[in-house]
Amino acid sequence: MTKWKERGWIVFIGENVDVEASDEMLAKYRKQPPIKRARAVNQPVNRAAVNTERLTVEEGDSPTVAAAKIIALTGADMDFEEARRVKENYLALLNKLEYEQKDGSLIAVQLAEQVLFEGARQARDAWLNFPARIGPMLAATLGIEADKVTEALTPHVHKQIADLGEPEGEFVKR
Repeated sequence: MTKWKERGWIVFIGENVDVEASDEMLAKYRKQPPIKRARAVNQPVNRAAVNTERLTVEEGDSPTVAAAKIIALTGADMDFEEARRVKENYLALLNKLEYEQKDGSLIAVQLAEQVLFEGARQARDAWLNFPARIGPMLAATLGIEADKVTEALTPHVHKQIADLGEPEGEFVKR
């Protein structure tokens, strides 16, 4: 009974054990069905004496007892098996995430943004250098001055860069 008490499975009203509430707590956390028993004459429970609206956690209460009091007040959304299933699914997802990170198939959003930014900067720099690199060769082919071709190409390249706009990555956290 000491372990059950430490875990908060035994519910007390004052110094008395609330047998029905304790059976309900045990049913949530144990695989065995609760024992159906008749209430002993010397264990009266006055449920009206339990003020669930003002149930407070005492300073000396252990975390388990405090949690049991809170559950008694608010109710638990899931039984032990459901909580175990949720926990195991969560742990499986964490392990999958860790595996994908180590495998390299999953990268951090910050790294993806950096790669996208660097690629966009390289493309922009290539476009900005295009008139100076191609202008003289195009001028030689056409038989005109290189400076005029470079000057003619530059505004068109700047317009092309403006039309491309800022790089946008769709980084959605799932």
